[in-house]
Amino acid sequence: MIDLMEKFMATIDVVTATGVSSVPVFVNPSPYEVNTLFAKSKHLRGLIAENQLYVWDAYHLNHVDVINNMAINGSKIELYLYPDYVELGTLNLPAKQLYELEEKIKNFSPLIRIYGHNFSINHPFNN
Repeated sequence: MIDLMEKFMATIDVVTATGVSSVPVFVNPSPYEVNTLFAKSKHLRGLIAENQLYVWDAYHLNHVDVINNMAINGSKIELYLYPDYVELGTLNLPAKQLYELEEKIKNFSPLIRIYGHNFSINHPFNN
């Protein structure tokens, strides 16, 4: 299968106690890039928007930081990534819509590349 989605990395500057740091935001990351992030931090955040997967270290940036700094428009799905599963952001959807969203996410090519076909999705809030 050919995946034509663009892959790149951007950085967002954040102010820390010791100065300014550039935090990488991976777009359509490879499994190696995600595993490297997991080796540094067990808490990653992600976003699916505009048919792209964005992933970054959760200790340094939140979803709003990335959306605003990278000017991401349109519908978005907030993700929290862990070594063996993905958690959806706060969702309050009817069961049918939630199931459809889960199926869409489980078939999303960049996540399959990272996790393989057997990863779980947690959703803490639903009807």
